[in-house]
Amino acid sequence: MTETEQKLRAENEALKHKLTELNGTPPQVEIIDENHVSFNGQVFYKNNKGHFIRTVSLHEAV
Repeated sequence: MTETEQKLRAENEALKHKLTELNGTPPQVEIIDENHVSFNGQVFYKNNKGHFIRTVSLHEAV
Protein backbone atom coordinates (compact mmCIF):
# COMPACT_ATOMS: atom_id res chain seq x y z
CA MET A 1 0.00 0.00 0.00
CA THR A 2 1.41 3.39 -0.99
CA GLU A 3 1.71 6.34 1.36
CA THR A 4 -1.07 8.11 -0.56
CA GLU A 5 -3.38 5.12 -0.18
CA GLN A 6 -2.67 5.00 3.56
CA LYS A 7 -3.51 8.69 3.88
CA LEU A 8 -6.73 8.24 1.88
CA ARG A 9 -7.78 5.30 4.05
CA ALA A 10 -7.22 7.34 7.24
CA GLU A 11 -9.26 10.24 5.83
CA ASN A 12 -11.92 7.74 4.74
CA GLU A 13 -12.26 6.35 8.27
CA ALA A 14 -12.60 9.85 9.74
CA LEU A 15 -15.28 10.74 7.19
CA LYS A 16 -17.16 7.48 7.85
CA HIS A 17 -17.17 8.27 11.59
CA LYS A 18 -18.57 11.78 11.01
CA LEU A 19 -21.26 10.55 8.60
CA THR A 20 -22.27 7.79 11.03
CA GLU A 21 -22.71 10.40 13.78
CA LEU A 22 -24.91 12.51 11.48
CA ASN A 23 -27.01 9.75 9.90
CA GLY A 24 -26.95 7.00 12.51
CA THR A 25 -25.74 4.41 9.99
CA PRO A 26 -22.32 4.09 8.39
CA PRO A 27 -22.01 4.81 4.67
CA GLN A 28 -20.67 2.12 2.37
CA VAL A 29 -17.37 3.68 1.29
CA GLU A 30 -14.48 1.80 -0.28
CA ILE A 31 -11.25 3.17 -1.68
CA ILE A 32 -10.60 1.13 -4.79
CA ASP A 33 -7.31 2.83 -5.62
CA GLU A 34 -5.80 6.30 -5.74
CA ASN A 35 -8.15 7.38 -8.53
CA HIS A 36 -11.36 5.44 -7.79
CA VAL A 37 -13.74 5.43 -4.82
CA SER A 38 -16.98 3.52 -4.31
CA PHE A 39 -19.69 5.28 -2.27
CA ASN A 40 -22.93 3.44 -1.55
CA GLY A 41 -22.42 1.27 -4.62
CA GLN A 42 -21.58 4.09 -7.03
CA VAL A 43 -18.05 4.39 -8.41
CA PHE A 44 -16.41 7.80 -8.58
CA TYR A 45 -13.16 8.57 -10.38
CA LYS A 46 -10.72 11.46 -10.02
CA ASN A 47 -10.74 13.81 -13.00
CA ASN A 48 -7.79 15.91 -14.16
CA LYS A 49 -8.73 18.67 -11.69
CA GLY A 50 -8.54 16.26 -8.73
CA HIS A 51 -12.29 16.09 -8.16
CA PHE A 52 -14.10 12.79 -7.79
CA ILE A 53 -16.98 12.52 -10.22
CA ARG A 54 -19.40 9.70 -10.82
CA THR A 55 -19.15 7.43 -13.77
CA VAL A 56 -22.27 7.11 -15.88
CA SER A 57 -23.90 3.72 -16.27
CA LEU A 58 -25.36 2.70 -19.58
CA HIS A 59 -28.96 2.82 -18.31
CA GLU A 60 -28.37 6.36 -17.00
CA ALA A 61 -26.94 7.49 -20.32
CA VAL A 62 -29.93 6.09 -22.21
